[in-house]
Amino acid sequence: MTFRHRSVLTVRSAARSVVLPATLLVASLVVASAPTGSSAVAPGAGTAAPAGVGAATDRRADALAPCRMKPNMTNTGASGTLRSSSRTVLGDGARLKNAHVSELMITGTDVRVTNVRVDGALDILGENVRLKRVTAPGVGISSAVNVLVAKSNIGYSPADGIHVTSDGDRLVRNVVLRYNLVHHPEAPPESHYDGTQVRGVDGMVIRCSVYRAGPFQETMNANIFLENANGGVSDVTIARNWLYGSAWSVMISADSARLVGNRVGGDPHWGYCYLSSGKDSIEASGNKTTGGRRVRLCGEG
Repeated sequence: MTFRHRSVLTVRSAARSVVLPATLLVASLVVASAPTGSSAVAPGAGTAAPAGVGAATDRRADALAPCRMKPNMTNTGASGTLRSSSRTVLGDGARLKNAHVSELMITGTDVRVTNVRVDGALDILGENVRLKRVTAPGVGISSAVNVLVAKSNIGYSPADGIHVTSDGDRLVRNVVLRYNLVHHPEAPPESHYDGTQVRGVDGMVIRCSVYRAGPFQETMNANIFLENANGGVSDVTIARNWLYGSAWSVMISADSARLVGNRVGGDPHWGYCYLSSGKDSIEASGNKTTGGRRVRLCGEG
């Protein structure tokens, strides 16, 4: 079986998408090619999807609510006794719980995955999908609609921790990533790693999650990278996350986004924010270092 997330990442890696200022390029080979923020294609035709798994609620007031916990290795991911399962594709109405699988592709509508360990690729192509307490190297969300990934442990990945892309026949809409731990990449040389990279979305919340890149490596790019491609990046809220290390805390190229109440630290190699486009449409407030010092994140203040 060919898994879409793997092929998507291969194509993306071959067409690198970020440029650092010239002075930084001289100093490092962390990123090598041009940004695509200025070349986003127009969104496809169609109407917005219904709120589904609660993404619409999260995009409003709840997205800014105080965090109930700080994700770590003990309160995220699968736990307890997991039965081995041969299921690798989940269609309409599928339920998978307390299981250990080699890889997983979600193609259906109304799918629930709870307390599951995935050894390899985990790809979401469906609609109205909930993942809770999943342990996996990475998660791919490809032209999916109404997706929730919560309390999951995503680590030791050779590619992006979470890769969101509108590479199919529709724009990704209504995605919520909350209370996740994204950590310790194992990207091979000549590749790049983002904790979460977004290429095409309308309506997304990333909140109350911990990103720990670990000691800096040349393969690292950003904890969170919004790239204005594949139909554009709009209505994104990045709120109350803990962003440690990487090359940049965040890289932003978006039609509209807000960054509220995040904590940045762990000595990001180049800085807190690389803003390549969309400055007038980026809102930022209440962001601080992990030590409590106010920081001007992406032009805040």
